[in-house]
Amino acid sequence: MSDPSETAVKTLFALSRNLCFFNDPDVKTCEERLTDPRWKRVKARIAHIRGEHPGSARYDPNQPDADRQSFENLLLLCPGCHTLIDELEPVDYPVERLQAMKERHLEHHAFEQWASEEQVVRYASMALVEYRATQNQAAVVSVPALEITPAEIHRRAQEAMPQPLSRTDMVRGGADSGRSAPNPISGLVELASQVRVERAHDGGVVVVNDGPYTVHQPSVVEVAGDWSGGELDAVAPAVIEPGTMWRAGFLPAGHGTSPTRPAYRVQLTWCDDGGLGLHLYERSLLFDL
Repeated sequence: MSDPSETAVKTLFALSRNLCFFNDPDVKTCEERLTDPRWKRVKARIAHIRGEHPGSARYDPNQPDADRQSFENLLLLCPGCHTLIDELEPVDYPVERLQAMKERHLEHHAFEQWASEEQVVRYASMALVEYRATQNQAAVVSVPALEITPAEIHRRAQEAMPQPLSRTDMVRGGADSGRSAPNPISGLVELASQVRVERAHDGGVVVVNDGPYTVHQPSVVEVAGDWSGGELDAVAPAVIEPGTMWRAGFLPAGHGTSPTRPAYRVQLTWCDDGGLGLHLYERSLLFDL
C-alpha cells in the first residue's frame, strides 16, 4: 500500500484555508484549525473518501491504489471529524456525502491564500509523518534522557562501544540478533554524538544532525537554569536532514554572565526511524551549554 501523494497533500493544505474540510449543512461546518506556525505538529488528519484498505470505511476493492491515494480521494480533517466519519458513524457518511462536503469546502475557500509555499510544504510533510506513524501503528519508543555532557559522550563512546552495533540492537536490545542486549547508555552515546546541541558564535543554539537518519519533530527545552521549562523561540522544522543543522533560537540574555551560575542545561527531543522505515522512535538527551 502506497502513501498519499505528497503533491496531493500539499494541494489539500494550499486549498484548505487552514480549516477542517467537514462542511455539511445538515450537521455543521467545522471551524477547527488544522495547523499553526507555532505548533510542532499538525492537527490535520489525512482522510480517505473511499477507504484505504479492506475493512476500512467505504473501501472499494475495485479502486486502483493510485486513485485511492490521489487528491480526488483525500480530505484534510481535524481528529474529531476524522473519527466521526471513519469510526463512529461511517454508515452515515457514504462516498457521495463526503464528495459533496469536499466540493462545498473548495468552493468557499479554494482561492484564498493563507500560507506561503514554504509553509504549505512543511505542513504537508508533518501530516505525512503523522499518517505514516499511524499506518504503521508506530509505538513511539521513549528513550530516557541522559545527563551527559558532549565531552563525556565521546569518552564513553570510545570505552563502551568496542564493536559496531546496529540501530535495531540499540533500540530493541538486540532481541532479534541473538546477541546479548547492549548497554543502553552505549547506544545512546553513539546517538548523541551524531545528533547534538551546540552554541553558535553569536550565542544562538543549533541542533546538528551528523547522523545518517532524518530527524523528525525536533524540540529544545531548557531544563535547568533561570529559564527552566522554557522552549527556544525558533519554529521547529518538520525535519532536519542528515548533514544539516537547525537554529533553535537563543537562550535568555545574560546567559553565562554569572560565575556562580551553573551552565544552562537543555533537553533535545526528536524522532527518527533508525533506518528501519517502519517506526518513529523518540530520543531524548541532555546537554550543558
